[in-house]
Amino acid sequence: MFYGRFKQKTKNEITSFLYLFSQAFETKNSLMGQRNSLANASGGLGNLSNSVPGIGRLIEGIQKKKYRETLIIGVVVAILVCFTIWYVFLIVIYILLRDGFIVLSTL
Repeated sequence: MFYGRFKQKTKNEITSFLYLFSQAFETKNSLMGQRNSLANASGGLGNLSNSVPGIGRLIEGIQKKKYRETLIIGVVVAILVCFTIWYVFLIVIYILLRDGFIVLSTL
């Protein structure tokens, strides 16, 4: 009785594992296909930019703008993080002073 249930459970688990494993391989193959498609598209874009000089300058301008925007966003996020840390530090100091954990002595 126990052996039969154990055998059925094991069989079900192996079947589930094999199904999950096959899905993982299908996903891998799909992602590899997308990667190849993107590589071919970027190669075609490179050939187009080499044949038409104006497109190369346009792509270069877009890349510079994207870099500048990314840099600005990074600086803004860094400033906000620093401000948040500073603000939390001030609140902690205020609470410690208020509750008497830190005593400021006057000279």
